[in-house]
Amino acid sequence: MTATPYLPAFEAIQVDAILADAVVLSWSDLMPERTSGLIHIEYHVEPLGAVEFVKVWASTIRGYWKLICEDWRRWDPSQSSGPHFRNGYKSDGLNKMLDTIMQHQEVFLVGAAPGKDRMIQVGPPTDADKTAATTTMESFDDRLKHEAGKLTFSCNKPTVEGE
Repeated sequence: MTATPYLPAFEAIQVDAILADAVVLSWSDLMPERTSGLIHIEYHVEPLGAVEFVKVWASTIRGYWKLICEDWRRWDPSQSSGPHFRNGYKSDGLNKMLDTIMQHQEVFLVGAAPGKDRMIQVGPPTDADKTAATTTMESFDDRLKHEAGKLTFSCNKPTVEGE
């Protein structure tokens, strides 16, 4: 008898939570002060219920927001989709995590009705926040590897199953 690894039921995880975890794990790439500032994650749900776009905003000065990146999912192959960083921001980790989440968003519950917008606020993460986010992302990565055996992400680098 072969043991089957335990795979968490991601259907119970909100897209809000997985997006916030991606920001938590990328905090040091995005914010100059690791213990202050805020990040907002904004997304829009299209009429069929999928997330159409995600925008990530940073604030280091109260009331002033800068666009970190945006990811538009265009169902037209001639249109560019995937994360695009702005205003001098860069994070390879957030780029990979956000792209993977958006490509596989069907495994998460969307927290807004079709046609609606949603905003999530993330503050400076604690060590416990980082540990929880790492655990969730590793489980998500394991699930993708198990289901598809294709290129996925590890919190720091891309991996290919079988290498």
